[in-house]
Amino acid sequence: MSAVMLLVFLAGFLPIEVTLATSLNVPPRASCETLSGDGRLTLYSYPHRELLDVRYRDVRGVLQEKALATIAHLMRSPDGRTAPIDPRLVRLLDHLQDHFGAEVVEIISGYRSSEYNAQLQAEGRAVATESEHLQGRAADVHFDEITEGALRDYATTIHCGGIGFYPALHFVHLDLGPRRHWEEAAGARRLVGERPLVITTDKNYYAVGERVVFSLPDAVAGAWTLEWFHRGAWHRHRHFTMPPTSLTWAVSIFPYGKYRLVSDGTPTAYSNEFYLKKGTSYTFSLAEDH
Repeated sequence: MSAVMLLVFLAGFLPIEVTLATSLNVPPRASCETLSGDGRLTLYSYPHRELLDVRYRDVRGVLQEKALATIAHLMRSPDGRTAPIDPRLVRLLDHLQDHFGAEVVEIISGYRSSEYNAQLQAEGRAVATESEHLQGRAADVHFDEITEGALRDYATTIHCGGIGFYPALHFVHLDLGPRRHWEEAAGARRLVGERPLVITTDKNYYAVGERVVFSLPDAVAGAWTLEWFHRGAWHRHRHFTMPPTSLTWAVSIFPYGKYRLVSDGTPTAYSNEFYLKKGTSYTFSLAEDH
């Protein structure tokens, strides 16, 4: 059997904020002042591969400047420059994490320096000259446990600012600017993961109870480890010999989130990253595609 090999790795991708914008026919500005959360955030920086657990507000509701500075450092520009992050954006991320019961908020892109933005424009990237990212007022975010559609839908009920929907790239853009909405143009499915991608799944997102179908190359038999991405690092979750003929696990031992298969051989080979999103069924099965 031949493998389905579609190798697209999106390191360094930045969203196109200026295309496909449409009006929501609502007031041009919305306040985030009333948003609430528990005052704690767990953030993971995708560009810098850093994890941060932080309490940014004390029991009286007073913002902690040192904590806000650590958040700004984690959300720094890819070129290393930092700037303050608007506390309203921090509260928004806190509110979303609490609402969805998510363990970690992944920051795909936070602050972007004007120098870095100019560099991207010089390279022909379609980035906005007056991006809210340049003001520390925007973040591109991802939750492993929920779909981008669920995040987008709930964010539109908050009336806090701009929302950009990038489902194929696994993130949603959120900002504190005028209320507006845009979506990426539909495109081919993108597979993300470390090279070489040897095994591929039939889709990127699964609900509990759905069957995960792998495309296997001819000589794939051997020992493989199923890894789960947890708090900024990959962890061994299950070990088995491929190809499995019928492998079913109880929901209770299968947490929501991001997964991949990794070979135990040399050289190391990987599957694409795939997600188990919150659902309502009772089992999760992995099976070979014949």
